[in-house]
Amino acid sequence: IYEEDGVPVTKIAPRIGMEPNSLSRTLNTLAENGAIERKPDENDQRKVLVFLTPEGTKLRKIALKTVFDLGIILRVLRVGYL
Repeated sequence: IYEEDGVPVTKIAPRIGMEPNSLSRTLNTLAENGAIERKPDENDQRKVLVFLTPEGTKLRKIALKTVFDLGIILRVLRVGYL
């Protein structure tokens, strides 16, 4: 979602390896929490585009830092010290 301004729902599911039904529930939760917005595609009303909101962008940064930090911890633990 962050790479493009408005991504079709049909493009998201394969990228993250989720079934469309599971993704729909996840997107509903993200929308309820203000992390994303869904809007109809102006060029094709059958498509729905997903946009990150400012809150979604903030949460993405937190998630990326968390994953990065976890990677560091796992590498340190693999070596045997912290």
